[in-house]
Amino acid sequence: MRCHSIIFLLSLAAPLLAACGQDTVIGGDPYRPDERTVAFGYYAAGSASTRAQKETFVDGATNLTIPEGQRVGVFGFYQGQTDWTPGTFTADFMYNLPLAAGEAVKVMDTASGDSVVRCSLNYDKETDKKYWPNTPGDKLAFIAYYPWNEAPSDDELASLDSYIQPVFTQGGGIGTFRFKVASNTKDQLDFMVSDSVVNQTKPGVNDRVRLTFHHALSAVTASVTRAQDLIDAGGQVANISYTLSGVRSTGTCHPVVSNDGRLSFTWDGLTNDASFQVDASSTGAGKEAERTLLIIPQPLTTAVLTVTYDIEFHETVDGTDYVSYSYRDNVATFQLNSTDESSGTAVWRAGLRYNYNVIVSLTAINIEPSISQWTTGTMETDLNNPTNT
Repeated sequence: MRCHSIIFLLSLAAPLLAACGQDTVIGGDPYRPDERTVAFGYYAAGSASTRAQKETFVDGATNLTIPEGQRVGVFGFYQGQTDWTPGTFTADFMYNLPLAAGEAVKVMDTASGDSVVRCSLNYDKETDKKYWPNTPGDKLAFIAYYPWNEAPSDDELASLDSYIQPVFTQGGGIGTFRFKVASNTKDQLDFMVSDSVVNQTKPGVNDRVRLTFHHALSAVTASVTRAQDLIDAGGQVANISYTLSGVRSTGTCHPVVSNDGRLSFTWDGLTNDASFQVDASSTGAGKEAERTLLIIPQPLTTAVLTVTYDIEFHETVDGTDYVSYSYRDNVATFQLNSTDESSGTAVWRAGLRYNYNVIVSLTAINIEPSISQWTTGTMETDLNNPTNT
């Protein structure tokens, strides 16, 4: 099962298009402002790159959908009268065009009867707007990613701590994304890519083009819990931190689209052994993003988890709690490639969460890996002019 967020591209009714002041010509076919647009309202907020990047984290708890103000980047392909063929078309209709998520609102889906979340998705500039082809039977295709990134040049990559670099070539169809994980955990991006949507012709007034996003990374955490004998003895575990080392942090993501448009990912070119340290002592609402590493999917050939923690015993005297004695700076190290392969945790895969629970007893230390789905909820988005939301 894939976890995803859903975005709809909605074309507007003709009366709303009169304010759009330019024609676009693709393949000799005019896109005139008296026809339906494939774009939506105006957005003038600051760049997402100025924010703490964990705000991009669609964690399924704090953020169930793409957060308001965050951008997706859209690639659009003009097909003319030709059906989609992989590795044939060029992203000449939209190229890394940023669209910003608006306020999310819960609504009832009239078709399914389910509760979904709908929001607007808006252009940065009026001049960015695109229009459906006027020629009957002309087709468009789309794919998008999140969060939008102003693609760096090849010469800039070496100087950057983190990046997403889309690579879409002439006649290459669906492209690839070069990606680097930020060294500081608070700056790590929740990188998602949508299913491709192909062979799209001019829709009706209320029809939408649906983009379904999937997490291209793995979400990794570690935890420390007490065995029963330590609980019975009154011991507490405190000051927990963990380090993941020997992790590949740079690679190229290849979206692989099936005949029905469903998406999977392959990663190659994995380089740059890195270490990431996390303070896992803080718990509670809003802390999940701080404790989660967003990592490139990979085999755990060289990955090592090191957990540091204290064991404390407390006493209460005259209503005051204090540490009567403690064992400080305990260290447990685990080679992750030696975890039970039958559990599936010897490889990190896209769209899954991995937690490594270190169980501390009075006499031993064990590790229990677990896997869960990366739940994001469902977002239904109208790419609408704000006057029509």
